[in-house]
Amino acid sequence: MKRGGLWKSIFCFFVIAPVMWGTMVLAAELRVPSQFLYIQDAINAAASGDVVFVADGVYTGEGNVNLLIVRAITIKSENGAEKTTIDCEGNNRAFTFRGTGTSGTVLSGFTIIGGNAASGGAILCENNASPTISECILSGNKATNGGAIACFQSSPIISHCVIEKNTASNGGGGLLVNGSESNPSPTLVGCTIANNSAARRGGGVYLLNYASPSFYNCLIVGNSAALNGGGFYCLNQCAPDIIHCTVTGNTSGNPGSGIFCSNCLDPYNPVFTNSIIWGNVATSGAEIYLSNSLIDITFSLFNPGVGNIQAADTKSSLWEQGNIYEDPAFVGEGDYHLSPDSPCIDSGTEQIELPESDIEGDPRVLGEGPDMGADEFVPEAEVIQVEIDIKPGCAENKINLKSFGVLAVAVKTTPDFDAKSVDPSTVVFAEARPVWWVRYDMDRDRDKDMLFFFWIQSLNLDENSTEATLSGLTGDGQAFEGTDTVTIIKPKGKAKGWHFGRR
Repeated sequence: MKRGGLWKSIFCFFVIAPVMWGTMVLAAELRVPSQFLYIQDAINAAASGDVVFVADGVYTGEGNVNLLIVRAITIKSENGAEKTTIDCEGNNRAFTFRGTGTSGTVLSGFTIIGGNAASGGAILCENNASPTISECILSGNKATNGGAIACFQSSPIISHCVIEKNTASNGGGGLLVNGSESNPSPTLVGCTIANNSAARRGGGVYLLNYASPSFYNCLIVGNSAALNGGGFYCLNQCAPDIIHCTVTGNTSGNPGSGIFCSNCLDPYNPVFTNSIIWGNVATSGAEIYLSNSLIDITFSLFNPGVGNIQAADTKSSLWEQGNIYEDPAFVGEGDYHLSPDSPCIDSGTEQIELPESDIEGDPRVLGEGPDMGADEFVPEAEVIQVEIDIKPGCAENKINLKSFGVLAVAVKTTPDFDAKSVDPSTVVFAEARPVWWVRYDMDRDRDKDMLFFFWIQSLNLDENSTEATLSGLTGDGQAFEGTDTVTIIKPKGKAKGWHFGRR
């Protein structure tokens, strides 16, 4: 370093650091209702970059509904959607995001119910709005279009939200996207769009006019449309990119229970990759209906059976690369996890930009390849059965639950298991953690066992307990468990029907 270089660095640190610190602390925290009685008051007072925290509770009425956001602030519940609700009471919309100033805006952790508006019963994004909406529950809202969310020439990121049981009197029971050729579209990640309904089209999702949203790891299930498009309805050059999604159990009165497309031609046409389209039912017509449209389906599972795909003209086509045409073998009705014998396991392609995780946050590729659908199959971890000895040296394992002492439990070393491999910090016995442990050869076979001690008062046992289980992990993360019998001591002279707590 040149002469003076160190001192110049020190000088720069003491000059620049306060400036940087001043920049960092400019973001303010505004709290509802302790500082501001109404959410809109806090929003109005917040500058770009500020955070509005909303405490647990149910928020209704003027100042807590019809909230307008036009700049980049964060609005976040303190303890999540299950504890923080905005109830629009059937007359209002919760949030409107408007304009390019919402780039960087975050809405997180709210339940929104009772919304009622012409477009977007719970949330409206318009005029190139681009907020991030995450971990919200939108339920029981209604609108003419977009029962829960409506997006007009806007590109929000909607992440890990549940959009369920919303209704539209026209289209888009869950979501409406009205695009344009020059504007980007929304991105949905890890969302569940379920049990929404539309009186006409698009029970789950209604897309029109160059709408090209991206869907990653989403469930579109159980939605219904009286006319077309139980799951998806696409009209006029729409190009949704649907990756690792599950579209099933949707219904419609007319063709297109899974997806209905009209006037969607290359390059504006739907693309399904690593997805499942199965078990959607139309009262009359096909599961996939194409009118003057193209659709690309690759490395996905769908049913190409007679009458299940209907093309109204010769311009329609399907790609066949890597597809599967058999039952996906879900775990059960309403449970869209893949069972161990599902053909979707390891059957997707890695020749696309894969999401890092699935809808539940599990790593996306756990086997030889990615699985089709929203959920990556997670094999059940093998649990090693080990030998334990409660009260070593005592044949009857008698326990007095009134005792304030400790109980010894040994994990024994056997030819198939080395007790020294146990990670003591993971051990649980009858829901209690050990207070002490030691390596000791309990049975004098020259192999060290692990001896753990538990406060008896902490054990989750009762007078009827006849056995107890110890479980944990080895140092390399392998699960193990062992069970031994117990005998609960009852005080002398008590009647046969005695139990703890009775006087």
